[in-house]
Amino acid sequence: IEQLDLGSHEATVIQSGRLNSSVISQNDEDHRANVTQSGNRNDSNVYQAGYQQEVDVTQSGDDNVSLVSQTGDFQDAVVDQSGDGNYSELDQSNWNNWADISQSGNNNQSRVYQSGENNSATVSQMSNNNASTINQSGNGNTASVSQ
Repeated sequence: IEQLDLGSHEATVIQSGRLNSSVISQNDEDHRANVTQSGNRNDSNVYQAGYQQEVDVTQSGDDNVSLVSQTGDFQDAVVDQSGDGNYSELDQSNWNNWADISQSGNNNQSRVYQSGENNSATVSQMSNNNASTINQSGNGNTASVSQ
């Protein structure tokens, strides 16, 4: 956990199992990150810069990967992966974007890129071998994936 610059950052990592890895880097002001991992060989990486970013990452099972980058202001995200071999990549920039990513099953892939303002993305992948990409570059967009 690396916390730099101004404000009050909050970071929590809870891990059980073997060979799990979590990196949280918080720069600038007032960020919150919670990571909970159970199982084996799970990997979580959270980068937060700007003002008031929030993320909750929960991974259970084996060999799951979650990558979260939040820059700009007021980003909010939830990532929940259960099963084995799931991959989630989330990149939020600019202002006031929200993402909820839920993957249950094995070998699912989710990529969400939000570079505008006031965008909302929901991903629900509840079986095996699903893949999705959401790219929101404008303002006020809503996207939903259910598989």
